[in-house]
Amino acid sequence: MVFCCKSFRCRFTKGLDTVKVHIEFFGLPILTNIVGAVHEIEFEGNTLKDLIAQLTRRYGTGVERVLVDDEKRLNPYILAVINEELIVGHEERSEVRLTEGDRVIFTIMAGGG
Repeated sequence: MVFCCKSFRCRFTKGLDTVKVHIEFFGLPILTNIVGAVHEIEFEGNTLKDLIAQLTRRYGTGVERVLVDDEKRLNPYILAVINEELIVGHEERSEVRLTEGDRVIFTIMAGGG
């Protein structure tokens, strides 16, 4: 199950669109070095999984090694924030639908005490 903080408005879809989103990486210096700190990208598809696939095609497998686990799902140690909404729910997170102009932030899960 996928839960979005704030408005519970996660979207799921099956067709392919072309979408342009704004991406940022916080606490992930390897991705900042590969892709850049702030970036706009247009990609075919409309899910986080499609976005990560495009980033991997464009910038290499280093992106995939950080963002994806061995089962090709979003790495459980990576947080995805879409338009200021934290996306949680390990298994379905990569299927969350993106729309034109969304702001996607990838960051590492941190804890402490």
